[in-house]
Amino acid sequence: MPTLVDDGRATIDSSVICEYLEETAPRSGTRLMPDTAYGRATVRAWLRHIEEVPTTAIRISSFNGLFLEGWKRIGEQGRARFIGMTPLRKGHYRRFGAEGFSKDQMDESMERLRQTVERIDAAVAKSQWVAGDDISLADLCVLPTIVRMTDIHLEHVWQGLHHFQDWYDRIKARPSFAKAFYPEAHVALS
Repeated sequence: MPTLVDDGRATIDSSVICEYLEETAPRSGTRLMPDTAYGRATVRAWLRHIEEVPTTAIRISSFNGLFLEGWKRIGEQGRARFIGMTPLRKGHYRRFGAEGFSKDQMDESMERLRQTVERIDAAVAKSQWVAGDDISLADLCVLPTIVRMTDIHLEHVWQGLHHFQDWYDRIKARPSFAKAFYPEAHVALS
């Protein structure tokens, strides 16, 4: 669980940390939340979607693709011990079971990921960024899911979605992209 400790107080969850930093960090010139209440509401609606749809969906594809063999190797007792120490995602690991997620669960995961990239495609067909004309927390908070999709070779999910691909190319061209997603930061299938 991502955690930021500032002034002795912990803030958890990636998008919450991003909003906290937007409100507290010194400005470098780029604001990541719009100035208007409606603009901020639009970004927050995207953040809720990102948390509920693609973030949960990518876990299924990631776990089956990246972690299944190691999960099998730790054995039943190792899995039970790990699940017992995992307060927030016990159900997720239990559903993962000993053999990974089922075909139906994988299909649903892929459907939810496709819905998300279609939603992004529709949004960026109207403006340069996900929640409007300026880059925002919505773009940055969905980005790790998209990068993970490339890491596990799911680029076919956005095949034919040209606005999405243009958005992704724009975001990858930003200098901050290479700093955030340096080669060693990727957990990828070979």
